[in-house]
Amino acid sequence: PILKAFDIARYFDVIIGGDTLRVKKPDPAPLQEALTRLGAGKEQAVMVGDSKNDILAAKALGIASIAVSYGYNYDEPITRYRPDHVIDRFTALKECLA
Repeated sequence: PILKAFDIARYFDVIIGGDTLRVKKPDPAPLQEALTRLGAGKEQAVMVGDSKNDILAAKALGIASIAVSYGYNYDEPITRYRPDHVIDRFTALKECLA
């Protein structure tokens, strides 16, 4: 509903929400489900997130992770969860993926 409200749902090929599956992150099943629906392999994936659950799910699935240093992370430094990369601004994502 949030993506539709902001009229950006059309930019996503797959949307997996917290209630799509019986489990939630940090379980890797939501990420695997997204890859399955996209017909993509782990080597084609990277998880970009702002919480430990995002990074832990990526690690559990065996995919790369990029964390933003700001956002929702239970007032813990995201570096504690050892993402592959940390960016301080979203505009750095393109450079990080290159």
